[in-house]
Amino acid sequence: MRNQLLTVSFFVFLLIFSACGNKEKAETSELTERIGNLEQMVVDSSQSVTRNSIMRKLAKAYQQYAINEPHADDAGDKLLKAAQNYGTIGDFVNATTILESIIESKPKTEAAKDAMFQGAYIYGEMAKYDKTKSEEYNSTSKKYYEMLIKDFPNDPLAEQSKMLMNYIGKSDEELFDAVIKKSKQN
Repeated sequence: MRNQLLTVSFFVFLLIFSACGNKEKAETSELTERIGNLEQMVVDSSQSVTRNSIMRKLAKAYQQYAINEPHADDAGDKLLKAAQNYGTIGDFVNATTILESIIESKPKTEAAKDAMFQGAYIYGEMAKYDKTKSEEYNSTSKKYYEMLIKDFPNDPLAEQSKMLMNYIGKSDEELFDAVIKKSKQN
């Protein structure tokens, strides 16, 4: 009787476990389809208000995908896309939060390298528009460039980071003047 009870219990457990797995797979499939539809809507949208709304929904869908499938090969890429969408629509808080989470949770990966580069850029841009925190933002920008150079010294982004660090805190006009001056030297 005890063996039969254990067998039945085990069978019920397997049934419930497989049902949960099938539900998660169905949710992921639906989410993947939703992401594809939203991506197409972004491409097709010509009005910026509508486009921004779609991009926000798409960013949330990317995040949800990464939550549902944290071990998927493309989970880091989906989070990067979410951060890019948030950054594009000017939601820098969500963008930087996601980038920082990638750097902390997936160090020394391609996703972390890309997150460092994007984070450095976004913080540099934020410094231009929020003068009250420009020193803090520039410092964070520099920190991410330095991390990228240290962790990925042979990557082409490390070379770009070295160059871009020289321009942290410079205005767009100063950057433009530096590019003109450098082009005249070559």
